[in-house]
Amino acid sequence: MGSAGPRRHCRPGRGCRARRDRPRHALPGTGPRGAGTRGPAGREHSAGGKVQESFVRARKLDGIPACSAAPVTELPRYADAERDEISGGEPDPAGVAGTGLTWRSKEKHFGIRTRGRLVAHAGFVVVPVSVGGTRLQVAGLGGVLVAPDQRGRGLAQLVVTTAMEHAREVGLQLGLLFCRPDRLPLYQRMGWSPLEGDVRVEQPTGTVTMPLRSMWTPLHDGARWPSGPVHVLSLPM
Repeated sequence: MGSAGPRRHCRPGRGCRARRDRPRHALPGTGPRGAGTRGPAGREHSAGGKVQESFVRARKLDGIPACSAAPVTELPRYADAERDEISGGEPDPAGVAGTGLTWRSKEKHFGIRTRGRLVAHAGFVVVPVSVGGTRLQVAGLGGVLVAPDQRGRGLAQLVVTTAMEHAREVGLQLGLLFCRPDRLPLYQRMGWSPLEGDVRVEQPTGTVTMPLRSMWTPLHDGARWPSGPVHVLSLPM
């Protein structure tokens, strides 16, 4: 069948004019200039399958529209310099220094840059846990941080969602995080649920009870947190 040719665009009293349809792309990087295909959660992949850049559609938080196409990229490193770039040099941006805990470094890091400046971060590490005597591995989320002047735009959800999507892609079924009680509503809006009961974690001096709140999220449809006492068999993340 041949081409239908140009469409005619008509408006009352103004006649008609020929108009050719042009491709419309919902997100940056999805047009003809993009060299790859769209993967899960809107990621763009090169021909070799490597994730180049992630665009995650976020829900509204507190009635404020999140950035619908903020670029989330995997960071080659995340250390004190990167944390200070986001926080402006605040010594304890997560507000957990008072717990006296030793924390485990994350293995994968994801961030958002605005005008060359790092403004948001989330990371995860594969963590061994025992739940009711059954051992399993989960994605330990941590290091979630957004620059003070960028809060309220949904950037935390973008980096958290991207980190957990990567955890899902490597085969993990569940996510786990620790946070201050005042952060529970934020993570609940992202789909995380509180864990009831004490959670034990490892420290250089031995096993201790986690003083912060514990939350979990499914990374696959139908995934459920098992019942029973929870023991993180490593430093907390």
